[in-house]
Amino acid sequence: MTAGIVTALGRTGRNFGVGRSSGSSYVLDEGGAVACRVNREVVPLCESDHEHRELLLALLREHGDRTTSLRACSVVARWEWYVPLFRKVELRGAADRVATLRRDYLERFVRTE
Repeated sequence: MTAGIVTALGRTGRNFGVGRSSGSSYVLDEGGAVACRVNREVVPLCESDHEHRELLLALLREHGDRTTSLRACSVVARWEWYVPLFRKVELRGAADRVATLRRDYLERFVRTE
């Protein structure tokens, strides 16, 4: 991935996030296995904060609206239950670029509605 934002609602493979040059991923970690699938020396893993949660919810709503994804719609419908299960995987040094992407997306697709 190059300077993007990804949301993963399913399982991830080994070494998730390795080989990326920038960007951020939000992974739904229902089984608690993401921590052992990420090389933490390269890619830190943390919980999402309020600003990231706002973006994540907007992305899931848009995905559900555009694709009628039952998975996305069920996560949105039970947001308060699912939100603590999301982990943010963001390459070191990518925070400024991701903050700009997040702000631009929210201003364009969410806050103008």
